[in-house]
Amino acid sequence: MAGLAGGVRIETGLSRKSFSLTIYQAVKISKVVNTNIPGNCSFPEELGFLDSASAHTGRTIMFKELSLLLEVTPHEISFDEIHRKVEQENILMKSSVSGREKSFYHLKLSYGLDVQVPVFRALRFLWDFDPRERRMLALQCALARDTILRASAPFILSLKVGEVAEKELLMDLVEKEYPHRYSPKTVRSISENLLSSWTQSGHLEDKNMKTRVKATAGPASVTYALFLGYLCGVRGKLLHNTVWTNVLDATDSEIQEYVYESVRKGWLIYKNAGGIVEVSFPPDFADGIRWL
Repeated sequence: MAGLAGGVRIETGLSRKSFSLTIYQAVKISKVVNTNIPGNCSFPEELGFLDSASAHTGRTIMFKELSLLLEVTPHEISFDEIHRKVEQENILMKSSVSGREKSFYHLKLSYGLDVQVPVFRALRFLWDFDPRERRMLALQCALARDTILRASAPFILSLKVGEVAEKELLMDLVEKEYPHRYSPKTVRSISENLLSSWTQSGHLEDKNMKTRVKATAGPASVTYALFLGYLCGVRGKLLHNTVWTNVLDATDSEIQEYVYESVRKGWLIYKNAGGIVEVSFPPDFADGIRWL
């Protein structure tokens, strides 16, 4: 995805140490998967990012379960209370105790589930504004916490609309990205879970074969993409070329429209003077004065 017109300079109010983030673009992949995919870098875990785990060894992004959890719990609910409600009250309606425990474990891996941490709190704040964007928001949050999902992004994003996402190519990518770590059976399971996750996010269509479609984005998901990069210390034009903005499937004009809508909602501070663009966030964004 191309960036906004002109250069971008980000002025932040972060008082904590800045963190760097390796940025990568979706690369062109035809019949041979390009395994040179950077992105397994050091993410600021204290802000809710992870760089050493993946839910995809056992589950998908679990959009249905996340949606149900956020529907039946208030914004300010604590991590411990979410844990209690999932395992004791069975709010996810699982048929066994082990099913409840596993669901909570994998949701925690993908989303954090702690409103005291900015990655999840911003997701929780933006979730209710437009149901059409929820799939994208879920994916963006999971991409901040799941190394295998991030590694699969360039492959999925390189596909043209209507092109089939071949499981064998994903299996090859996983094996080459993580050599000798997983058994062939686990590699196959991971690839199937990845295809399911990208279908749940709206990037693939679930028919006889997984085919690429244009996903749905909007002001909330654009804001979240910029916010995630912002938390990682991304500056300049690279802020519009992180994995979180690449997955938006949005044109330049659409991005411009979504940015201005975010400004009108008070989510972003956006300035353009002589082609120099400055983006920042108000100190109370998502009630996040503690981290901005």
